Amino acid sequence: MSEQIKDISNKEYNYRRVYENTVEGMFRTDADGQFVSANAAFARMYGFDRLDDLIKKGLHFGNIYADSKERKRINKLLHDTGRVLNLETKMHTQVGGVKWVRLNVRTEKDTNGRILYYEGTLEDITEKKHAEDKYWNIFFNATEGIFQVTPEGRLLNANPALVRLHGFDSLEELSKNCMDVGKQLHVNVKTWYEYLELIGKNGHVRDHLWSMYRKDGSIAWLLINARAVYDEAGKVLYHEGTVQDITEKKNMVDQILMQRDLALKLAQTGDVGEGLTLILETAVKASGMESGGIWLKKNEGEDLELISSIGLSTKMEKKVRVITAGSSPWQRMMNEKHILMIPSAESMPTSSEEGYKYSATIPILHDGQVIASFNLFSRVKETISEQALVSLDFLTGQLGNIIVRIEVQQKLEQEIKTRTEAEKALYTEQQGLEEANIALKVLLRQREKDKEELEQRFVSNVNELVLPYVEKLKKNRLDGLQRTTLGLIEANLKEILSPFRHNLRNFNLTPRQLEIVSLIKQGRTTKEISELLSTTKDAIDKQRFIIRKKLGVNNDKTNLRSLLLSL
Repeated sequence: MSEQIKDISNKEYNYRRVYENTVEGMFRTDADGQFVSANAAFARMYGFDRLDDLIKKGLHFGNIYADSKERKRINKLLHDTGRVLNLETKMHTQVGGVKWVRLNVRTEKDTNGRILYYEGTLEDITEKKHAEDKYWNIFFNATEGIFQVTPEGRLLNANPALVRLHGFDSLEELSKNCMDVGKQLHVNVKTWYEYLELIGKNGHVRDHLWSMYRKDGSIAWLLINARAVYDEAGKVLYHEGTVQDITEKKNMVDQILMQRDLALKLAQTGDVGEGLTLILETAVKASGMESGGIWLKKNEGEDLELISSIGLSTKMEKKVRVITAGSSPWQRMMNEKHILMIPSAESMPTSSEEGYKYSATIPILHDGQVIASFNLFSRVKETISEQALVSLDFLTGQLGNIIVRIEVQQKLEQEIKTRTEAEKALYTEQQGLEEANIALKVLLRQREKDKEELEQRFVSNVNELVLPYVEKLKKNRLDGLQRTTLGLIEANLKEILSPFRHNLRNFNLTPRQLEIVSLIKQGRTTKEISELLSTTKDAIDKQRFIIRKKLGVNNDKTNLRSLLLSL
């Protein structure tokens, strides 16, 4: 019996030691809720240094709650179920402070259901609650996105920043679109599988780049840092991590590279049409829009004409090929400022019919005047970023240069065409003149030849047919009058022949005779001429006689060399 009493005493001692030294507050009340016992941890939790002070104070169980509504709810649970388990609530301390506690309470009832007493435990979770509050404060107010997602791709939780990043109005709306992150939100599903492989291998990922769709269909570039969360058995429960939106930064880098590439391509192309297409393609890409066109002022007036387009339907191109001066679209396109708007049946009927949700009209200026209009359209986007507008301003500057090149090239082509036609007409006229000139030269040569032949015949006829007879008459017996008359006839004939004698060609000299004439003019003697020509002196004298006869001076004392020099 004594051993049994001793065993009971030991158990009671051990229980008392645990009761007094546990970190959880333990208590018991009577049927009215008046505290009848409590351990030291509970006393300290409530703000008493000594346990006796708490008991003497005569505190009531219902007075520890910080909220009267909470007290009523707990009392109802105890009355209906007889217990409250793991309830987190606020507790008043005796100095007026408030602590967060986890409450476990049960009631002991008699056979009639009347409450005999309450007993339970209180765990001080103030620090833990503050840490949780801090976490949730960070979670809800963080500028970065925070998420929890299953390995299968189902979103479990996300903070408001992540919801806004994807363009949704609530977590519920985002969750409906995140039953499978890889297939529903990833632009390239391979990126999701790469992420799963990395986190499965390492348990975490750092700076993993994702491109994901927003609600409006636009693309966000995200930098992901995440870790796997495991259960006690080592099974992955979910992934949790943060998301940094780097869309603007990446777009800025992409646009700088895009502008560089465009400048290089434009420098390499000399084709204006190709240059316009390059700029339009770059503008569509930079803006995130799907289609667009360039309208240029027509040369003959103020109307705007579509000169290049991408993604416009044939029906729309036909309707907007020419924008008439003074019309509403023309006034919008000639405005010197950007016009960003949602097309409606009233404002932009053609664009509205095509199903466009957003449009951007950007003027192209040169020397302070609008010379063309850049128009972009989207069936998906509902806005355009400031960075995209900066890029478009750069592109319109390039486009202004291209258009000026068009005008200069057109003028140059027209000048070349006019000049070519003039040169062609001049060439035809020149050909006619050359042909006429050739004919005239031929005619003149023929006339010259005829003239020479006439002169030769005339001189020859006078020398051979007239002068010999004059010589015969001079040998006859003539009276004074006859001789005088005959002298006058001879003198007049020589006078008539004198103009023709200035040209040796008129005397029908042979090549041999012309050689002798040349040597005589040089002052050579008959002997010298015979030596130079390797012939006899008599042969030269005979040729000299023939030459004098052809010249008509064989019967007078005219100096042959002097005559030849005068011819």
